[in-house]
Amino acid sequence: MKLCLGTVQFGLRYGIAGNDKPNLASCIEILDYAYQNNISSFDTAAAYGDAEDVLGEFIKQKKINQYKIEINSKISPDIFKEGTNNNWYIRAKECVINSLRKLNIDCLDGYMLHNANALDNEEAIAVLDRLKKEGYVKKIGASVYKPNEAKKTFSYREMDIIQIPYNIFDQRLDKEGFFKSEIIDNKKIYARSAFLQGLLLMPVNEIPSYLSEAIPKVKRFEELCESYNMTRKQAAVSFVKNNDKIDYLVFGIDNLNQLKEFIEIFSKDAAKSAIKQISKEFTQISDEIVMPFLWNK
Repeated sequence: MKLCLGTVQFGLRYGIAGNDKPNLASCIEILDYAYQNNISSFDTAAAYGDAEDVLGEFIKQKKINQYKIEINSKISPDIFKEGTNNNWYIRAKECVINSLRKLNIDCLDGYMLHNANALDNEEAIAVLDRLKKEGYVKKIGASVYKPNEAKKTFSYREMDIIQIPYNIFDQRLDKEGFFKSEIIDNKKIYARSAFLQGLLLMPVNEIPSYLSEAIPKVKRFEELCESYNMTRKQAAVSFVKNNDKIDYLVFGIDNLNQLKEFIEIFSKDAAKSAIKQISKEFTQISDEIVMPFLWNK
């Protein structure tokens, strides 16, 4: 498994704490440190504010050879909402060209649906496939949120990439047998949300009232980690790392110190038996906790 640095925090306020995004100089320092420490895969999206611009500025300033890095982006979620197939293609082409311009590259390594609802429409997949055949992108796929969406990607042999939510609280894909399918052996799997947008790491007394259901779960997670003499970050990262079907762990940070800490944690292996025992207690977490778009509804 390799690391893929997510860039949503560089373009938007993100996570349960809603931290301010770092300034441009800090972002470039973070990206450069990641690159110098063998992180060459980056995740971004048209919908991440000015994240693509920031990544493109890093490539420009540091004179990065685009063929030595991997950049995945996601198409604007509004592209396939209305109109005809031809209009979709025109808008999609404009979107990908705009992303390439911002990123200062000639071709995206991966281009994903950001709205998983489009998986229900074969014409939307055909549009992405056309962009691949025309050389704008090398691989196509989808960023999904639910197990049924993840499995829906199996219907499309054109799809090369699946980005999934996966963490010690969100074990829905394990229960659904997603990782047991032979189909994913031919796909590149990216797992995001190892910290569940920061919820897994929050001090229990700072968890907002609209997530009161999560409080005893997070408290129990903290207790178990202490009993095994590991931090919550170590346990959360190791849970994902122990899944050999996942190719990349997508992670986001707000500052350079967080990046250094994450690299250090990832470089070490926690006892698999301990992680297995901890994870057993969180196999029945409700959707209201594991799906952030349901928070505060």
